[in-house]
Amino acid sequence: MKIKNISQFKLHTLRRKGFTIVEVVLVIGIIAIVSVVALINLSGRKGTSQLDGTVRQISSLIREAQSKSVSQVGGATWGVVFDNTTTSEPFYGMFKGASYTATTSVSYYRLPANIAYATSTIAGGSKVEIYFLQISGLPSATATIGLALQSPDSPSSTISVNSSGAVSF
Repeated sequence: MKIKNISQFKLHTLRRKGFTIVEVVLVIGIIAIVSVVALINLSGRKGTSQLDGTVRQISSLIREAQSKSVSQVGGATWGVVFDNTTTSEPFYGMFKGASYTATTSVSYYRLPANIAYATSTIAGGSKVEIYFLQISGLPSATATIGLALQSPDSPSSTISVNSSGAVSF
């Protein structure tokens, strides 16, 4: 009798070779949940990476303007402008001379759409200009430029130029 029960068990086991609908739905649900969590985490990191890249690019531009002033490239002072006026999209750029105009502009970069100037450092409708003296590389003024992602509870970053011309972020 034992042999008969074992053979019936083997026969039943051999017939069941697929997955039930419950198992398939359960696996699809788990994959969907893991995918949603991963996408949410990756999208948050993309914004943070973009903010970090923008801060590094601005810091590099400030140092480049300072270096050009020290080297007296073009026999002029060089500077950087941070524009948060309402007539155009926020931008930053490098200029040649003691003040920024369309004719003195050397480079121009728009802030990415999801990044904005912190209004505590550059009020809406205003701009900040920093130029560096020839040979010494000292800035015309100290400045603090705040940048933040435009989403609730998002990270922010600050770039500072002190009176000796050191750039930090």
